[in-house]
Order: sequence, then C-alpha cells, then structure tokens
Amino acid sequence: MQNVEVNLGDKLKDLRESKGLTGYQLARLAGITEARLMAFEEGYATPTIATLVKISQALGVGMGFFFQEASAPRRIEVTRADQRRPAEAHEKKGADELYYSYQSLSPTFPDKRMQPFFIEVDVVDIDSVQPASHQGEEFIFVLEGRLEWKGGGETYRLGPGDAIHFDSSIPHSIVGVGDVKPKVVAVVYQPSSSPG
Repeated sequence: MQNVEVNLGDKLKDLRESKGLTGYQLARLAGITEARLMAFEEGYATPTIATLVKISQALGVGMGFFFQEASAPRRIEVTRADQRRPAEAHEKKGADELYYSYQSLSPTFPDKRMQPFFIEVDVVDIDSVQPASHQGEEFIFVLEGRLEWKGGGETYRLGPGDAIHFDSSIPHSIVGVGDVKPKVVAVVYQPSSSPG
C-alpha cells in the first residue's frame, strides 16, 4: 500500500461547513486567527499538532478524524511502515510555524483518545519557536538524534532512549539540537470531552 498524504485542509473545511460554522466562528472557538484557519483549509499551511488539537476540540472530534478515511470496523489496527499518514508539508510562516514533520501511526482506529505520531523535528533555536499548549497530555520517546524541551520554567535535553511525559496545557517548545533532525515517537492524549 502506498504512503498516502492526508489532506487536512479539505477535511477541515468539509467538517466546519457540515457543523454550520463560519471560518471566523471556528477560528474564535479554536483560539487562532481566521486568516490562519483559512491558510490551513486552502492548503497553504499545515497546523501544528497543538493547533490541530484545539481545532478538533472546537469541532467536537478527536484529531484522529483528520487522518482516517473512515472508522475501522475492528478495534485492532496494524499500521505498516508504508501506511503511515503524513500531514502535508507547506511553507513555514507566521506564529503557528510548523518546525517539524509528522505522520499518524494510527490513522484508522475509531474513537481514539490517544493519537500516536512519528515526528522529525527541525534543528532550530528554541527561542525562535512559539510555545504551544492544549488540553491533554503528551509523551515523547526519542528514537535518534537529540532534542530540547522547554516549558514551565524548565529545560531538558533528551537523546536516544530518553522520554518525557508532560501536561500539554503547559506552554512548551520542542526543537532538535545538533547536526541531524531527531526522530521521535509522540503520543498525544485528548481529554474525553472530545470524542474520536
């Protein structure tokens, strides 16, 4: 099976319209600008994971909705390496700049509260990254490379085999350090107030 990119923009626009919301209304509910929301819908930008959590909560779905074609008929899912669903990569602009690429590791499991991702993090200055926050928890396990996590007045450097688990309502930034982009597995948990 081919590795198929997810078109977040089309799914986002279709869901917003099916809920009877204007772009302005959804942007306000999600705490982002309408211009940023329109850039996501039109495919000019890709939302960060934190922003995608906020948008999905505003729409009453889990962020997994944006990675699946339809609910899986079973409660067991195996995702082969070539079946991962990467978010489309677009030009990096604005406060919600995407400084990593990510792929869903569980694109079809229905009604999930946890969303696992494979992420490659760019090597950039951590002070140039806008901290993100959203409801829930995150767990990050470093596969290779080194990264820096900053939040809540604390900074941690993590290498291969290291992990961090944190309350994602703490404004936080994560960047790669060194000469290579770190590769990590991250699991984002959304509270039960947003199904899926």
